[in-house]
Amino acid sequence: MRVWFAAVLCLVVTTTASATDFVVTKTADTNDGVCNSDCSLREAIVAANASAGADKVILGAAQTYTLSLGSADAPDTLLVPGTGDLDITDSLTIEGNSSVINGNNLDRVLDISGSMSELVTDTKTRLDLAQEAAVSALDQFKDTDDVGLWAFSTDLGGSDPNVRELVPIGPIGGNQQAIADAIKAQFPTNGTPLYEVTQKAYDTMVASYDPSKINAIVLLTDGQNDDGVPDDDDQQLSDLVASLQQGSEGSSSQPVRLFTISYGEDADQDALRAIAEASHGRSYSSRDPQDLVKILLDYLISS
Repeated sequence: MRVWFAAVLCLVVTTTASATDFVVTKTADTNDGVCNSDCSLREAIVAANASAGADKVILGAAQTYTLSLGSADAPDTLLVPGTGDLDITDSLTIEGNSSVINGNNLDRVLDISGSMSELVTDTKTRLDLAQEAAVSALDQFKDTDDVGLWAFSTDLGGSDPNVRELVPIGPIGGNQQAIADAIKAQFPTNGTPLYEVTQKAYDTMVASYDPSKINAIVLLTDGQNDDGVPDDDDQQLSDLVASLQQGSEGSSSQPVRLFTISYGEDADQDALRAIAEASHGRSYSSRDPQDLVKILLDYLISS
């Protein structure tokens, strides 16, 4: 079996940490990467982003916090989390205590992104549950099964700003820990270029097609196609379905099956079903993210 996991955020076990309070002790805008007894507002938010759980940043009473480190990030990006606007990538409460955050002519002060950071239970986000589902699934592969991992979102940076290969496809017996480590480093970011990334993942698998194995892509998403250009969404989907159908038919075809897994209220189940059926794969849906473990295990058993 050859499987490429492509996920809006990604997969593996995380322990649910208790919420942490980060106390801001000064008004100066600094960022040394640490929030301790000398902690700025920026340092507190960076630390809260890195801490699992629904944390709290506590400001001083009736203070003014003026942002001075750099210009605002480009719209809808989290590429420079330590400068410019304050990027919030996890569940967070800011306790203001009658204080003011002065953006100092930035176009925005707070940049809050990523549907995967939404709490779906009292203590866990969509990302936490997706991670738990994935680690359970990884344990079910044979050591000789080839498995790789992509993450996709808009504005990730690098040569391809919408997709990042976290672990190249290879025998999972030798790369399971690498996959786990890569997943643990992920955090909610921006939009969901669903159609573009699906086509890229499919083309990549076809290019390295192994006729001796089942070639498949597991596409895990909680959203809809959101690449910032909504006007061409219908055409993108139509082109993608046609490409998948063409590649799955004929005596010389190199069938790569897509197994789509949608979860949450916002997932475009009709589009994901069309993608799966075009490649002779299967589409799974769960409005309860806690069912993800069962869905992934069912996929592995049935493949």
